[in-house]
Parts: sequence; C-alpha cells; structure tokens
Amino acid sequence: MQTADEILGTLDAACDSYAFPMLDNGYMYLAATRLSLYRSPADWAMVIELFGFSPRAGLPALTVSTFASRLHDRDPASIYMNEEAYRNYLRNARNDDSRYFYPVKVGPWIDEEFVSDEGLEVTVRGNPIKLRRGPTTRDSRSSSKMLTASMCSSCLGMSPPRIATTFWQLRVNNE
Repeated sequence: MQTADEILGTLDAACDSYAFPMLDNGYMYLAATRLSLYRSPADWAMVIELFGFSPRAGLPALTVSTFASRLHDRDPASIYMNEEAYRNYLRNARNDDSRYFYPVKVGPWIDEEFVSDEGLEVTVRGNPIKLRRGPTTRDSRSSSKMLTASMCSSCLGMSPPRIATTFWQLRVNNE
C-alpha cells in the first residue's frame, strides 16, 4: 500500500514530466472537467476528464487522464517501433496514461473555430442532437449568439451514464 506522500510524489512526478493535465492548456478551449477518485487499502486511482474544443483537431475533444497504482488496458507493444520503445513507455508512464476521444462528428455545424449559422445539429456517438439558439449576449469586445445543447445520458444513449445533465454553450460566428 502506498502512503499519501508516495501518491502525491507520483502526481508531482507526472506534473514534472508534463503528463498531468493543465487546465490552462492553450491547445484546448476548456468547456468542462471532472475528477474521479478511488482509494482502497491496496490501490488508488484518479481520473481527470477534460472536455473542450481542440483547435489542432478542429473538433470538440475529450481527454481522459488516469493516474493509478495499477493501470489496465495499456497500449500494446505492437504500436511501438521496437521492444525498447515499448519498455520506455512502460518505465516512463508507470502510473499514468491518457486516452483521447472525439465524441462529436465533423459536419456542417462547424466553421473553423466557431459554430456555423447553417448547421444547428451535431452528432454525438451516433445520435443527432439539435442545437437551439439562446439569448444574444454582449461582452466588451463583441456581441455573440449562443447555442445550447442539452447533453444527458438518455439523449446520448449511454449506459451506465458517464455524463450527467450539463449544458454546452457554443459561440456562433457574428454576421
């Protein structure tokens, strides 16, 4: 069993090696986060989920970062150039791993980094979700229209529910 100080040391090492997710990451326009923790006498785990828009991918993205005493479902050796590269992966990421998902499909709804005025429907995990226009808001730089989609476990067909009811607001390009 690891002590609290040993667990914190593992998390500090992940931060030092840039494996710990940064909420101010310039390559992810953050929309939502979730932290899940687990501890037993023998094991511990921490999962951080980050959801936002990835300008590199040009799509909304979900990053799931896991830190744990024992990790399962690791990358297979077959995706590495050679055995040494695979051993380096296991040695350097003994207690951490990340997975990346793109739950919203490409479609006419997106116009570069903005929601298009044309596409008011997105597809998430094979389910079409209509976006509806919200009230116009003003900030110091410009006015913007907001779109809101209710993202809930029943409309996404997920079991068990992984996303509680939340509201996702997307900025629409001004005319």
